[in-house]
Amino acid sequence: MMNSRIIITIGFSYIISSIRAYDPDALQDLCVADKSHGTKLNGFPCKETSNITSSDLFVAGISKPAKNNGKSPASVLSAFNSQLPGTVSVAAMLFAAEPALPEDVLTKTFQLGSKMVDKIKDMLATKKSFK
Repeated sequence: MMNSRIIITIGFSYIISSIRAYDPDALQDLCVADKSHGTKLNGFPCKETSNITSSDLFVAGISKPAKNNGKSPASVLSAFNSQLPGTVSVAAMLFAAEPALPEDVLTKTFQLGSKMVDKIKDMLATKKSFK
């Protein structure tokens, strides 16, 4: 009987200690590389959290579209067909678009040759009955 009480007490103390062992602030693990610091052992050391600014957290890749011919920012619009909600034929929307997308955009996007792009456009043009 005494052994079971000891085992139960040890079990409860283990459960209680594991419940309290959590991370109260998930943002305390934030690390921004301090590139001005001279010492580099396994990468750059972290900046002090008081020195971190919003410019340190900006992702530069977001503002660089792959193809943007205009002067305004690039944008993407997606829409669903009202007759079949949730289904849109991507091939018809891209290869048979009116006005047509530039061929170099399609070749870069789908990693196809220009002959294959023309072949797909021809196949979709015969089936096209949008108008």
